[in-house]
Amino acid sequence: MEALQRFDGRKVECPELITAARVFISRAPAGALLHLITCAPTSVANIRHYCDSMGHALEAQEQAGAEYHFIVRRSQVAE
Repeated sequence: MEALQRFDGRKVECPELITAARVFISRAPAGALLHLITCAPTSVANIRHYCDSMGHALEAQEQAGAEYHFIVRRSQVAE
């Protein structure tokens, strides 16, 4: 199983959440699998849009209670 790098954004609200996630993703190597955790309902649309616009693959997303979990594969292209 591939190791996941984890970003805990549960205490961060949008739009700061997307900025913090962007920095986290940009520091990961190309092709890395990342686990983002948030509590902001707006993160569902925002992270999907961010991944689409930057070429990252949103491989999975799930809601568990008040938390939102996203599995993102960083694109091969540098931001």
